[in-house]
Amino acid sequence: MKIFVAWLLAAVLIALPAYGADVGFIPINHSRFSPLPPTEVWTRLHDFLQNQGFDVTKEDQAGGIIESRRQTGKSGGLKSFADCPSKLFWSPKHEVIDLNIILKPATDGTRVIVKAAFLQAGAPGKKGVPSLACVSQGVLEAAVLEVAAGQPMEAAVIPH
Repeated sequence: MKIFVAWLLAAVLIALPAYGADVGFIPINHSRFSPLPPTEVWTRLHDFLQNQGFDVTKEDQAGGIIESRRQTGKSGGLKSFADCPSKLFWSPKHEVIDLNIILKPATDGTRVIVKAAFLQAGAPGKKGVPSLACVSQGVLEAAVLEVAAGQPMEAAVIPH
């Protein structure tokens, strides 16, 4: 019995680094120039966020700031656009995407800067429940920048 327990413990210890390993760095373009005026970009981005199920949590049109959030009540929805580390014996209960967009007027258009943060979390409202940050693949950022630059919204739809 002791030999079996020792082998089992050794197998678990060998497997642990794979489950807790950090995902690799993926370079992402967070900025793009749009030939559209800031007011048009603002409207396009609001339409995109609403279409994609994001709630605008804070905005300042004069300052060119849009902060938004999308939450899911399930696990696995982030894998289409973020790499999340896996943890042994833990399964997230919901996922959160925070998306911040900054619009800066430019001479012939608008500079658009976008930052996305992805999080897998345990049961909402429970203290001491772990959460894990995920690394973006750049899919969401690219979609936002495409819409801001005037591309059709249908071409920039992100997975739910």
